[in-house]
Amino acid sequence: MHTTGSIIRRIIVMATISVSASIHAGDGVVGGEPAKIASTNGFKAAAFGFTNFITRSGDKLMDGSRELRFISITSPSLHAYPGAAGPERTDPWEMQDALQSIAQMGGTVTRVYVFAVKGPRGQTKVHYYGDGIYDEDLFVDFDKMLQLAERNGIRIIIPFLDQNEFGGSYTDFAKLNGGGDFFTNPVVIERFKGFIQHILNRVNTVTGEKYKDCKAILAWETGNEISAAPDNWSRMISAFIKSMDPNHLVADGRYFSGRTPSAAAVDDPNMDIMDSHIYRGEGDLVGFVRRCRDATKDKKVFIVGEFGYKVNQYDGLDTFLDTVVSSGISGAMLWSQRFHRKDGGFYFHTEDGTYIYHWPGINANEVNVLTTLRNYAYKIRGLPVPPRPVPEPPAMLGCSNVMAIAWRGSVGAESYDVERAISPSGPWTTAGTNILENTNPYRPFSDTAIRAWGQSYYYRVKASNAAGVSAPSKVVGPVLAVEEIVDEMRDSSWMYAHTTNLVCGKGDGSHFHGDPFTMARTASTNASFVYRTTSAMNNFSVRAYFWPPEPVVDVTFSTSADGVSYAGFKPAISNFGGDWIEFEYTGLNLPSGTRYLKIGLTGTSSNFWSPQIGRLHIGCKRSP
Repeated sequence: MHTTGSIIRRIIVMATISVSASIHAGDGVVGGEPAKIASTNGFKAAAFGFTNFITRSGDKLMDGSRELRFISITSPSLHAYPGAAGPERTDPWEMQDALQSIAQMGGTVTRVYVFAVKGPRGQTKVHYYGDGIYDEDLFVDFDKMLQLAERNGIRIIIPFLDQNEFGGSYTDFAKLNGGGDFFTNPVVIERFKGFIQHILNRVNTVTGEKYKDCKAILAWETGNEISAAPDNWSRMISAFIKSMDPNHLVADGRYFSGRTPSAAAVDDPNMDIMDSHIYRGEGDLVGFVRRCRDATKDKKVFIVGEFGYKVNQYDGLDTFLDTVVSSGISGAMLWSQRFHRKDGGFYFHTEDGTYIYHWPGINANEVNVLTTLRNYAYKIRGLPVPPRPVPEPPAMLGCSNVMAIAWRGSVGAESYDVERAISPSGPWTTAGTNILENTNPYRPFSDTAIRAWGQSYYYRVKASNAAGVSAPSKVVGPVLAVEEIVDEMRDSSWMYAHTTNLVCGKGDGSHFHGDPFTMARTASTNASFVYRTTSAMNNFSVRAYFWPPEPVVDVTFSTSADGVSYAGFKPAISNFGGDWIEFEYTGLNLPSGTRYLKIGLTGTSSNFWSPQIGRLHIGCKRSP
């Protein structure tokens, strides 16, 4: 899998939102105590079920007597999201969202990320900790993924181990089992066979069937881009997999960056699929797939397990996909999908500028690429492109403040409209229109038109796309109108005043605790910025990031009731370390009547970009 670039850890930014809240059954109002998630996870149950295992006939994939061909997208986080401390659990609601999105794109196959191995990145939760030691939580999640994949008509290609440390590499596997070379040490090889055997024979806790009997699995892959694997190792491992699991196909997981399949692999009787990866800018995609097709024609199935297009580099996509369709290649998958978060918005990922996509697209590039992908997903199957469905109603999340109205996104939605009322039965007025899900981290809708602090309101949301508008969501409320500021430093629009030597919109989430934007000085002189509220402030928190070699610049705080006379305020300070040292300043129980907060940066530094000021939150009292 293409893993160049930083991995952004999962970020939960819900401010005053109850993240455990879900949907009440029936037509009630969402609010108060969190409701239990329904067994369908908020989605309509699909009616798919697989009759056949996928088999190979020469260079074709077969679903019974019919050839299987596909254009689709990879979903590396479908069963576990790669985080800084190892995999983080993907919620079943998120799995369903991802699979339903793939199905809407016309996809019938996807490829997921590897089973994670304990490695040098300090992973605290992985699938495999050492010989015979597995993480049941993560495997239960894998169980659920397979069940939902079959429910949604999506087949899964599963690589065992990675070449790099993001998921724990084969090198890490060797270190956990006595060391030596992964491909030649007899002890390590036997331990790896035991690892494979454990996976193939696992009994799914949801369906009750062993993985080797699961029809949702299209193929096992020897690894992800394990280019160092010699032919004799690949022959041995593919034969072992086949001996343990004759139901499933085996894919060779060695080829990436335009490498074509080797003759030895093509001639291996236990290898069914040659899987190569290539990215725009790494070579001639059309010439590459033609060479691969020539090398495998009439002998083995060939798929492009990953191909990628960066922002504004999608020219030639039609030609590439036309070549896949016309040459008889079995399938190709775009890298890569990021799906809706159960806590609102989408997941995002830092990757080479980028190769990630959110259905149906959150910018013009994504829309163009995913629309083209969908057209060819049907073309390769000889089917007309169906109209896109109207989105389902969004699922409201519990909200405690009119400045943080949140919901779970709807599959296929392009935008949302928020409606407000003073009664759960209406009448309804429009509070916000054409609201997008393109912010990272996710930012709930703020009803900034509200000024009647202390009043309670009810909210509902509709999802829209080119096919139409959904029915309204369930109603959330009563939601108290309490003033609040959440400033992510994208610009200075939340500030009441600031000195001219400040600039917003800087930052890099991989360094700054996931804050995608920061504010900094433009010169090594004193600076300050001020926030003002209508209601009395009650608390605040703000992050600051310091570059370690530089002197620590003082961050000062003062409060005022009238914006004229300020008094110093000493917040609590927490130090979180990191490559940029992170401090969080927290102020509780501000002086009575505080409506202005001034933050100052005082002191000189040769690197005046330090500190970087990150996300700020100001909460107000429940009455003016």
